Amino acid sequence: MSEPTHKTFAEHLVAQDPPLSEKQYREHRMQLEKALTDASRRESRVRMTVLILWLLCCIIPTVAVGLANGVPGKVCHWYPLLMYVLLIVTIVETVSYFVRFLPTRLRAGSALNRNILLDLDRRISDLTSRIDQTTKEDRPGQTPS
Repeated sequence: MSEPTHKTFAEHLVAQDPPLSEKQYREHRMQLEKALTDASRRESRVRMTVLILWLLCCIIPTVAVGLANGVPGKVCHWYPLLMYVLLIVTIVETVSYFVRFLPTRLRAGSALNRNILLDLDRRISDLTSRIDQTTKEDRPGQTPS
């Protein structure tokens, strides 16, 4: 007995549709690749911004304490406000990275992978039908036994 394949509802719907032509498939795949490239670029940019913000959150207090060491009143009165604002911006940017940008890139990559797998199914069925046709054409004079 063969194991049942676990397909999503979308895969069942796509399996009912007629297969795409090569041109349509190439266009769709180029769109998916472009979406993945764009999402990766945005995710990378936001990741670098988050890393720089966290680095600033760690470096600025260290430098400020080092400069003010031994000199009373050296740190400006607006320094704590600046650090709170920087910390809030850093936390908001970090949350947006993990909630918005990273999942978007992962979804775009998985959509491209699903598309490739669905196209493989289409190509396999096309090849098996071609093989069946050629074997039937090769044996026209034979009678079934």
